Amino acid sequence: MSENEIRPIDASVLPDIVLMGGLGKLEKPFERHILLTTFDIKGVNYVHRIRSLVRKLNLGDVLKLVREPHNEYDPNAVRIDTPAGKKLGYVPRIKADIIAALMDAGKRIVAVVVDTEVYKEDENYYPVKVTVELYLDE
Repeated sequence: MSENEIRPIDASVLPDIVLMGGLGKLEKPFERHILLTTFDIKGVNYVHRIRSLVRKLNLGDVLKLVREPHNEYDPNAVRIDTPAGKKLGYVPRIKADIIAALMDAGKRIVAVVVDTEVYKEDENYYPVKVTVELYLDE
């Protein structure tokens, strides 16, 4: 092979690769869950009894992601459900195309609750906020 040719990497050496900056070896936990993004779930205002659903959530809960390729508003729609399967809302449209493509390719994406807020009853426009982190589970 010439010096400029692309060569395949011997996968057996990957566990011994040392990260730059003296951080040490790449360990298993870091290759299993890769943080993709953090966001507030969209569309919560249209969910019946959303305050009740959000009050039942705990920090660290793993939520269900459901692809909706036939969604009339967005073919990249990814719905987010409670652990019990109740609809909470959606991945924001600006992030949904990448998440949908990963899911369509068979990748496992995990949503974890990192913050919730239930506003006073008289604040009707935004009654709740649910913040999640999405991880690629590799």
